[in-house]
Amino acid sequence: MAVVVVTDSAAGLSADLVAELGIEVVPLHVLVGEHEIREGVDPIEIDYTADSVTTSAASPGELREAYERALSLSDGDGVVAVHLSRRLSATWESGRQAVRDMGAEDRVRVVDSLGAGLATGLPVLAAARKARAGEALNDVYERAVSAATRSRTFILVNRTEQLRKGGRLSSAAAFFGSEL
Repeated sequence: MAVVVVTDSAAGLSADLVAELGIEVVPLHVLVGEHEIREGVDPIEIDYTADSVTTSAASPGELREAYERALSLSDGDGVVAVHLSRRLSATWESGRQAVRDMGAEDRVRVVDSLGAGLATGLPVLAAARKARAGEALNDVYERAVSAATRSRTFILVNRTEQLRKGGRLSSAAAFFGSEL
């Protein structure tokens, strides 16, 4: 077969591209009040401006399941997993934990996209196109890393309070950020 590329829903890729390139997408979690929604899976409208919205990374178990499925689809050729920046989410670390638990360090490579949104999606697309061309695991991995290092992400938030509630910003940083 060929190397399979896995990402998370933060990559923001269209269903058409995902299907065309054979990309496996693991949903991240959006917590709205007491409800947990799997982004891109559960058919519930999310009001991202609500005060009670936070996000949560995919678990090592969810990622392991996705990696094992992708490894099977690759017929052993390998998996390159490109995830949301480790500075923004625990998904990358969960991915590394899943690979360690699988004992598959030689067959599954986890890439920090160093970004969010399209800055995650572009390395995914670069890797998936390389995989589609039948390139080896190391070449697909290197393409993803190269694409990730050539982009920059700037994030503008409406209110720092959401970042504080989600644990991505300390109370002091949220206070000073709000004051600015």
